Amino acid sequence: MEDTRERILQAAHAVFSTEGYRGATTRRIAAEAGVNEVTLFRLFETKEDLLAAAVDHAVETSIRRLHATALPSTPCDVHAELRDRMRTVLQAFQSSAPQVRTALAEWGQHPGIDERRLATARYLHDEVLAYMREAQRRGLIREDVAPEAATAMVIAPLFAHGLLHTIIPGVFGDGQARAADAYLDIALNGLQPAKTEGEAP
Repeated sequence: MEDTRERILQAAHAVFSTEGYRGATTRRIAAEAGVNEVTLFRLFETKEDLLAAAVDHAVETSIRRLHATALPSTPCDVHAELRDRMRTVLQAFQSSAPQVRTALAEWGQHPGIDERRLATARYLHDEVLAYMREAQRRGLIREDVAPEAATAMVIAPLFAHGLLHTIIPGVFGDGQARAADAYLDIALNGLQPAKTEGEAP
């Protein structure tokens, strides 16, 4: 039964992501999952329950993946560590861009579900903020920079790129690695302490 539930949740997330809540029928979801609607409604009482469970499942999967490649708790090389993180997140964001666009188009129609959808972004924000605070404590970023602002400055380009790179690729770049490097170079020019005279670049 667990395998059936997993198939239904994956199918529901895929169909909701492309068709939206109104366009996604339980018949189509059941067909995608290889089950009948009776089985679907045995596990989920309503379509709204199914959407909530599908979003929770997708968020849990995303957070597990982010956790597996987390920033180090002790920053050493801010540029390299943030670059790797940004590349990973950009890749994940690009693969989920259709779902994000559908979610934004339906924002406000299912407030409880909207809150659930924000969990991955909150996880990433909290992870980067903790990293920025520790990097600042270690003197790796400027003392006068608010860690909250530094976090927003690093995360915002990820969302902009994820949403806009297909619309204006010439501006936002066509590769995650190049884009991550470009965004991070701009951010770090303002974040890192100035080099003292005689210090290696």
